[in-house]
Amino acid sequence: MLPRDGTAGTPKLIDWDGWHLRVGVWNLACMMAVQWDPGVRRRFEQPFLDRYCATLSVSGLTDHSRDALQEDSRLAMLLHMCTPLARFAKSMSAYVWWPQLTRVQHAVEDLRCLDLLV
Repeated sequence: MLPRDGTAGTPKLIDWDGWHLRVGVWNLACMMAVQWDPGVRRRFEQPFLDRYCATLSVSGLTDHSRDALQEDSRLAMLLHMCTPLARFAKSMSAYVWWPQLTRVQHAVEDLRCLDLLV
C-alpha cells in the first residue's frame, strides 16, 4: 500500500494471502509454540506477552487484561497443534513438520493448554 500522491507516509506491505479472524495473539503464539525451541520459549514468552499487552493498552485496548491475554495465548498454542499436522497433510517434508509438532507439543504440555478443554 502506498501513500496518496502529495502526502507523507511510508509504503506498507500487507500479506493478504494469510489473513484471517482468530485470537488476537495467534501469530505471536505461532512463533513461540511452533518456531521456538522450548528453552527459548520459556525465556522469552512472558516478556513478549507483557510487551504485547502493554502495546494493546497504549493503543487504547484497555478492557483486555494480562491474564486474559495469557489465556488467549494458551488457546492459540493449543490450536496450533493443527499447524504441523496441516503441513504433514500437504505432504511437506518431515524435516519441516516433525520438529514443529515436537515444539508445539512441549508448549501445550508446559502451559497445561489441555486444561482449557475441560
